[in-house]
Amino acid sequence: MLHVSTPNRAAFELLTTALEKIDLFQRSREWALLHMAQESLEQALQKDPDYLGALFYSGIVSDLDGRPADAPKFFEKVIAAAPNAQVHDEALYNLGVAHYHQFSQDHLLNAKKAFRQVIDSTKDRDLRLLAQANLAQAYAMSMHPTAEQMSKRQPKEPFKTVYPEIELQYSAAINEGSLCLKAVAAESHLDTQKRKAITATAQNALGMAEMYKADYVESDQKNRLKSITKALGHFNLAAANLPTDWGNTCDMASAYFRRSVWAESALEQAEAFEKAKSLLNLVLTDLYPGYGFAYYEMGRLLRCHGLFSPSIEQFDKAKAVDAKNRAVSDRRLLAERERAENKDRSFP
Repeated sequence: MLHVSTPNRAAFELLTTALEKIDLFQRSREWALLHMAQESLEQALQKDPDYLGALFYSGIVSDLDGRPADAPKFFEKVIAAAPNAQVHDEALYNLGVAHYHQFSQDHLLNAKKAFRQVIDSTKDRDLRLLAQANLAQAYAMSMHPTAEQMSKRQPKEPFKTVYPEIELQYSAAINEGSLCLKAVAAESHLDTQKRKAITATAQNALGMAEMYKADYVESDQKNRLKSITKALGHFNLAAANLPTDWGNTCDMASAYFRRSVWAESALEQAEAFEKAKSLLNLVLTDLYPGYGFAYYEMGRLLRCHGLFSPSIEQFDKAKAVDAKNRAVSDRRLLAERERAENKDRSFP
Protein backbone atom coordinates (compact mmCIF):
# COMPACT_ATOMS: atom_id res chain seq x y z
CA MET A 1 0.00 0.00 0.00
CA LEU A 2 1.52 3.32 -1.05
CA HIS A 3 1.62 6.17 1.42
CA VAL A 4 2.04 9.91 0.92
CA SER A 5 3.92 10.41 4.19
CA THR A 6 6.74 8.07 5.11
CA PRO A 7 7.50 6.89 8.65
CA ASN A 8 11.16 6.70 7.61
CA ARG A 9 12.90 10.02 8.29
CA ALA A 10 15.87 9.17 6.07
CA ALA A 11 13.59 8.42 3.10
CA PHE A 12 11.85 11.78 3.60
CA GLU A 13 15.18 13.64 3.67
CA LEU A 14 16.41 11.81 0.56
CA LEU A 15 13.25 12.77 -1.33
CA THR A 16 13.67 16.39 -0.19
CA THR A 17 17.25 16.35 -1.50
CA ALA A 18 16.10 14.89 -4.82
CA LEU A 19 13.45 17.59 -5.23
CA GLU A 20 16.06 20.28 -4.59
CA LYS A 21 18.31 18.77 -7.28
CA ILE A 22 15.42 18.57 -9.77
CA ASP A 23 14.56 22.22 -9.14
CA LEU A 24 18.20 23.26 -9.61
CA PHE A 25 18.41 21.23 -12.83
CA GLN A 26 15.33 22.89 -14.28
CA ARG A 27 16.90 26.29 -13.68
CA SER A 28 20.51 25.48 -14.63
CA ARG A 29 20.34 22.52 -17.06
CA GLU A 30 23.27 20.93 -15.19
CA TRP A 31 22.72 17.27 -16.03
CA ALA A 32 24.81 15.98 -13.14
CA LEU A 33 22.06 17.25 -10.84
CA LEU A 34 19.60 14.75 -12.34
CA HIS A 35 22.01 11.91 -11.64
CA MET A 36 22.30 13.08 -8.03
CA ALA A 37 18.52 13.23 -7.80
CA GLN A 38 18.24 9.70 -9.15
CA GLU A 39 20.72 8.40 -6.57
CA SER A 40 18.75 10.02 -3.74
CA LEU A 41 15.47 8.59 -5.04
CA GLU A 42 16.94 5.10 -5.35
CA GLN A 43 18.13 5.29 -1.76
CA ALA A 44 14.75 6.60 -0.61
CA LEU A 45 12.98 3.65 -2.22
CA GLN A 46 15.42 1.22 -0.63
CA LYS A 47 14.42 2.60 2.75
CA ASP A 48 10.71 2.80 1.92
CA PRO A 49 9.60 1.00 -1.30
CA ASP A 50 6.01 2.27 -0.87
CA TYR A 51 6.86 5.95 -0.61
CA LEU A 52 4.57 7.55 -3.20
CA GLY A 53 6.61 10.72 -3.71
CA ALA A 54 9.81 8.80 -4.32
CA LEU A 55 8.06 6.58 -6.88
CA PHE A 56 6.45 9.52 -8.68
CA TYR A 57 9.64 11.55 -8.94
CA SER A 58 11.65 8.49 -9.97
CA GLY A 59 9.42 8.45 -13.05
CA ILE A 60 9.90 12.19 -13.58
CA VAL A 61 13.69 11.94 -13.33
CA SER A 62 13.85 8.91 -15.62
CA ASP A 63 12.02 10.83 -18.34
CA LEU A 64 13.95 14.07 -17.82
CA ASP A 65 17.24 12.17 -17.93
CA GLY A 66 16.53 10.68 -21.36
CA ARG A 67 15.34 7.29 -20.09
CA PRO A 68 11.60 7.44 -20.90
CA ALA A 69 11.40 3.66 -21.21
CA ASP A 70 12.30 3.39 -17.50
CA ALA A 71 9.59 5.81 -16.37
CA PRO A 72 6.24 3.99 -16.93
CA LYS A 73 6.79 1.36 -14.21
CA PHE A 74 6.92 4.11 -11.57
CA PHE A 75 3.85 5.97 -12.81
CA GLU A 76 1.87 2.74 -13.19
CA LYS A 77 2.50 1.91 -9.52
CA VAL A 78 1.30 5.34 -8.49
CA ILE A 79 -1.79 5.13 -10.72
CA ALA A 80 -2.73 1.71 -9.32
CA ALA A 81 -2.69 2.94 -5.73
CA ALA A 82 -3.26 6.70 -6.02
CA PRO A 83 -4.79 8.11 -2.82
CA ASN A 84 -6.89 10.66 -4.71
CA ALA A 85 -7.97 11.75 -8.19
CA GLN A 86 -5.40 14.55 -8.48
CA VAL A 87 -2.45 12.24 -7.87
CA HIS A 88 -3.95 9.66 -10.24
CA ASP A 89 -4.42 12.20 -13.03
CA GLU A 90 -0.95 13.72 -12.65
CA ALA A 91 0.65 10.27 -12.77
CA LEU A 92 -1.48 9.33 -15.78
CA TYR A 93 -0.46 12.53 -17.57
CA ASN A 94 3.23 11.85 -16.92
CA LEU A 95 2.78 8.25 -18.05
CA GLY A 96 1.50 9.68 -21.33
CA VAL A 97 4.55 11.95 -21.59
CA ALA A 98 6.91 9.02 -21.02
CA HIS A 99 5.19 7.01 -23.75
CA TYR A 100 5.23 10.01 -26.09
CA HIS A 101 8.98 10.42 -25.64
CA GLN A 102 9.51 6.89 -26.98
CA PHE A 103 7.89 7.98 -30.27
CA SER A 104 7.06 4.60 -31.84
CA GLN A 105 3.49 4.09 -33.04
CA ASP A 106 2.59 1.71 -30.20
CA HIS A 107 3.89 4.14 -27.57
CA LEU A 108 2.18 7.06 -29.29
CA LEU A 109 -1.09 5.15 -29.11
CA ASN A 110 -0.57 4.63 -25.37
CA ALA A 111 0.26 8.32 -24.99
CA LYS A 112 -2.91 9.39 -26.80
CA LYS A 113 -5.02 7.10 -24.60
CA ALA A 114 -3.45 8.51 -21.42
CA PHE A 115 -3.85 12.15 -22.48
CA ARG A 116 -7.44 11.60 -23.57
CA GLN A 117 -8.28 9.97 -20.23
CA VAL A 118 -6.81 12.93 -18.36
CA ILE A 119 -8.75 15.40 -20.53
CA ASP A 120 -11.98 13.51 -19.91
CA SER A 121 -11.57 12.93 -16.18
CA THR A 122 -9.51 15.65 -14.50
CA LYS A 123 -11.05 18.61 -12.69
CA ASP A 124 -7.70 20.41 -12.89
CA ARG A 125 -8.06 23.01 -15.67
CA ASP A 126 -4.31 23.49 -16.16
CA LEU A 127 -3.61 19.77 -16.30
CA ARG A 128 -6.44 19.32 -18.82
CA LEU A 129 -5.04 22.02 -21.11
CA LEU A 130 -1.52 20.60 -20.84
CA ALA A 131 -2.83 17.12 -21.68
CA GLN A 132 -4.65 18.52 -24.70
CA ALA A 133 -1.48 20.24 -25.94
CA ASN A 134 0.42 16.98 -25.51
CA LEU A 135 -2.34 15.07 -27.27
CA ALA A 136 -1.89 17.40 -30.26
CA GLN A 137 1.83 16.58 -30.23
CA ALA A 138 1.11 12.86 -30.17
CA TYR A 139 -1.21 13.17 -33.18
CA ALA A 140 1.42 15.16 -35.08
CA MET A 141 4.16 12.64 -34.30
CA SER A 142 1.81 9.87 -35.44
CA MET A 143 2.00 11.27 -38.98
CA HIS A 144 5.28 9.38 -39.40
CA PRO A 145 4.91 6.13 -41.35
CA THR A 146 6.63 3.21 -39.67
CA ALA A 147 9.86 1.79 -41.07
CA GLU A 148 7.87 -1.22 -42.28
CA GLN A 149 5.39 1.00 -44.11
CA MET A 150 8.23 3.00 -45.64
CA SER A 151 9.83 -0.20 -46.92
CA LYS A 152 6.63 -1.04 -48.83
CA ARG A 153 6.42 2.33 -50.56
CA GLN A 154 7.42 2.48 -54.20
CA PRO A 155 9.55 5.42 -55.43
CA LYS A 156 7.43 8.56 -55.96
CA GLU A 157 4.34 6.76 -54.66
CA PRO A 158 2.19 8.93 -52.29
CA PHE A 159 2.89 8.11 -48.66
CA LYS A 160 -0.82 7.75 -47.93
CA THR A 161 -0.76 4.65 -50.17
CA VAL A 162 1.14 2.80 -47.43
CA TYR A 163 -0.19 4.88 -44.51
CA PRO A 164 -3.74 6.09 -45.24
CA GLU A 165 -4.16 7.68 -41.78
CA ILE A 166 -1.57 10.45 -42.31
CA GLU A 167 -4.11 13.16 -43.15
CA LEU A 168 -6.40 12.10 -40.29
CA GLN A 169 -3.50 12.44 -37.83
CA TYR A 170 -2.68 15.87 -39.29
CA SER A 171 -6.26 17.09 -38.92
CA ALA A 172 -6.45 15.80 -35.33
CA ALA A 173 -3.19 17.55 -34.41
CA ILE A 174 -4.33 20.86 -35.90
CA ASN A 175 -7.74 20.56 -34.23
CA GLU A 176 -6.47 19.72 -30.72
CA GLY A 177 -3.64 22.26 -30.87
CA SER A 178 -5.90 25.07 -32.10
CA LEU A 179 -8.62 24.30 -29.54
CA CYS A 180 -6.02 24.30 -26.78
CA LEU A 181 -4.60 27.69 -27.79
CA LYS A 182 -8.11 29.13 -28.00
CA ALA A 183 -8.89 27.86 -24.50
CA VAL A 184 -5.63 29.28 -23.13
CA ALA A 185 -6.41 32.69 -24.65
CA ALA A 186 -9.82 32.66 -22.94
CA GLU A 187 -8.31 31.96 -19.48
CA SER A 188 -7.40 35.31 -17.95
CA HIS A 189 -6.31 33.86 -14.59
CA LEU A 190 -3.89 31.21 -15.86
CA ASP A 191 -0.51 31.21 -14.11
CA THR A 192 2.14 32.80 -16.36
CA GLN A 193 4.56 29.87 -16.32
CA LYS A 194 1.79 27.36 -16.98
CA ARG A 195 0.45 29.55 -19.78
CA LYS A 196 3.91 29.55 -21.37
CA ALA A 197 4.32 25.79 -21.03
CA ILE A 198 0.90 24.99 -22.50
CA THR A 199 1.25 27.54 -25.30
CA ALA A 200 4.72 26.30 -26.23
CA THR A 201 3.55 22.68 -26.31
CA ALA A 202 0.52 23.46 -28.50
CA GLN A 203 2.55 25.65 -30.87
CA ASN A 204 5.15 22.90 -31.15
CA ALA A 205 2.40 20.43 -32.03
CA LEU A 206 1.11 22.69 -34.81
CA GLY A 207 4.66 23.14 -36.08
CA MET A 208 5.28 19.40 -36.21
CA ALA A 209 1.99 18.83 -38.04
CA GLU A 210 2.97 21.36 -40.73
CA MET A 211 6.49 19.96 -41.01
CA TYR A 212 5.31 16.38 -41.47
CA LYS A 213 2.64 17.59 -43.88
CA ALA A 214 5.51 18.90 -46.00
CA ASP A 215 7.16 15.47 -45.83
CA TYR A 216 4.25 13.14 -46.36
CA VAL A 217 1.28 15.03 -47.82
CA GLU A 218 2.64 17.74 -50.11
CA SER A 219 4.35 16.74 -53.35
CA ASP A 220 4.98 20.18 -54.89
CA GLN A 221 8.19 21.95 -53.78
CA LYS A 222 6.52 25.35 -53.35
CA ASN A 223 3.80 23.88 -51.16
CA ARG A 224 6.40 22.03 -49.12
CA LEU A 225 8.29 25.26 -48.52
CA LYS A 226 5.05 27.01 -47.54
CA SER A 227 4.38 24.28 -44.96
CA ILE A 228 7.94 24.59 -43.63
CA THR A 229 7.51 28.36 -43.29
CA LYS A 230 4.31 27.74 -41.31
CA ALA A 231 6.10 25.17 -39.17
CA LEU A 232 8.94 27.56 -38.35
CA GLY A 233 6.40 30.22 -37.39
CA HIS A 234 4.89 27.86 -34.83
CA PHE A 235 8.29 26.68 -33.56
CA ASN A 236 9.41 30.28 -33.09
CA LEU A 237 6.26 31.03 -31.07
CA ALA A 238 6.99 27.94 -28.96
CA ALA A 239 10.59 29.09 -28.44
CA ALA A 240 9.38 32.55 -27.35
CA ASN A 241 7.61 30.81 -24.46
CA LEU A 242 10.15 28.04 -23.68
CA PRO A 243 13.50 29.05 -25.21
CA THR A 244 15.51 26.17 -23.74
CA ASP A 245 13.14 23.34 -24.64
CA TRP A 246 15.22 20.63 -26.29
CA GLY A 247 12.31 19.08 -28.18
CA ASN A 248 11.22 22.29 -29.86
CA THR A 249 14.84 23.23 -30.64
CA CYS A 250 15.36 19.85 -32.28
CA ASP A 251 12.14 20.26 -34.27
CA MET A 252 13.22 23.72 -35.40
CA ALA A 253 16.51 22.21 -36.59
CA SER A 254 14.54 19.58 -38.51
CA ALA A 255 12.48 22.30 -40.21
CA TYR A 256 15.61 24.19 -41.28
CA PHE A 257 17.04 20.88 -42.48
CA ARG A 258 14.06 20.49 -44.79
CA ARG A 259 14.35 24.09 -45.98
CA SER A 260 18.01 23.43 -46.81
CA VAL A 261 16.93 20.49 -49.00
CA TRP A 262 14.08 22.29 -50.78
CA ALA A 263 15.50 25.85 -50.88
CA GLU A 264 15.19 27.66 -54.21
CA SER A 265 18.61 29.32 -54.09
CA ALA A 266 22.12 28.29 -53.08
CA LEU A 267 22.25 31.09 -50.49
CA GLU A 268 18.98 30.01 -48.84
CA GLN A 269 20.20 26.42 -48.88
CA ALA A 270 23.50 27.32 -47.20
CA GLU A 271 21.85 29.53 -44.57
CA ALA A 272 19.28 26.87 -43.68
CA PHE A 273 21.97 24.16 -43.52
CA GLU A 274 24.08 26.19 -41.08
CA LYS A 275 21.03 27.05 -38.97
CA ALA A 276 19.99 23.40 -38.73
CA LYS A 277 23.50 22.30 -37.81
CA SER A 278 23.84 25.06 -35.20
CA LEU A 279 20.54 24.12 -33.51
CA LEU A 280 21.39 20.41 -33.44
CA ASN A 281 24.77 21.20 -31.91
CA LEU A 282 22.99 23.31 -29.27
CA VAL A 283 20.84 20.32 -28.37
CA LEU A 284 23.79 17.92 -28.25
CA THR A 285 26.13 20.16 -26.27
CA ASP A 286 23.75 21.92 -23.93
CA LEU A 287 20.01 21.23 -23.97
CA TYR A 288 20.10 17.41 -24.16
CA PRO A 289 23.69 16.06 -24.36
CA GLY A 290 23.94 12.70 -26.08
CA TYR A 291 20.37 12.76 -27.45
CA GLY A 292 20.21 9.85 -29.91
CA PHE A 293 17.70 11.43 -32.27
CA ALA A 294 19.79 14.61 -32.58
CA TYR A 295 22.78 12.52 -33.71
CA TYR A 296 20.47 10.74 -36.16
CA GLU A 297 19.06 14.02 -37.50
CA MET A 298 22.56 15.48 -37.84
CA GLY A 299 23.49 12.39 -39.82
CA ARG A 300 20.54 12.89 -42.15
CA LEU A 301 21.35 16.58 -42.60
CA LEU A 302 24.95 15.80 -43.55
CA ARG A 303 23.93 12.90 -45.82
CA CYS A 304 21.50 15.03 -47.81
CA HIS A 305 24.26 17.57 -48.40
CA GLY A 306 26.75 14.98 -49.63
CA LEU A 307 28.89 14.86 -46.46
CA PHE A 308 28.76 11.09 -46.28
CA SER A 309 31.69 10.21 -43.98
CA PRO A 310 30.71 12.72 -41.25
CA SER A 311 27.13 11.54 -41.70
CA ILE A 312 28.09 7.93 -40.97
CA GLU A 313 29.97 9.09 -37.85
CA GLN A 314 26.79 10.71 -36.56
CA PHE A 315 24.72 7.60 -37.27
CA ASP A 316 27.29 5.52 -35.36
CA LYS A 317 27.02 7.90 -32.39
CA ALA A 318 23.25 7.47 -32.49
CA LYS A 319 23.64 3.68 -32.64
CA ALA A 320 25.75 3.77 -29.46
CA VAL A 321 22.77 5.19 -27.52
CA ASP A 322 20.56 2.58 -25.85
CA ALA A 323 17.88 1.75 -28.43
CA LYS A 324 14.99 1.89 -25.97
CA ASN A 325 15.81 5.52 -25.13
CA ARG A 326 17.16 6.69 -28.51
CA ALA A 327 13.85 7.90 -30.02
CA VAL A 328 14.64 6.23 -33.35
CA SER A 329 14.53 2.52 -34.14
CA ASP A 330 17.50 0.37 -35.17
CA ARG A 331 15.74 -0.33 -38.46
CA ARG A 332 15.28 3.32 -39.39
CA LEU A 333 18.77 4.25 -38.20
CA LEU A 334 20.51 1.48 -40.12
CA ALA A 335 18.50 2.27 -43.24
CA GLU A 336 19.73 5.87 -43.11
CA ARG A 337 23.32 4.73 -42.52
CA GLU A 338 23.08 2.46 -45.56
CA ARG A 339 21.86 5.40 -47.64
CA ALA A 340 24.94 7.36 -46.57
CA GLU A 341 27.18 4.44 -47.51
CA ASN A 342 25.49 4.38 -50.92
CA LYS A 343 25.97 8.15 -51.30
CA ASP A 344 22.24 8.73 -51.48
CA ARG A 345 21.37 12.42 -51.00
CA SER A 346 17.61 12.09 -51.42
CA PHE A 347 15.00 13.25 -48.91
CA PRO A 348 12.95 11.94 -47.21
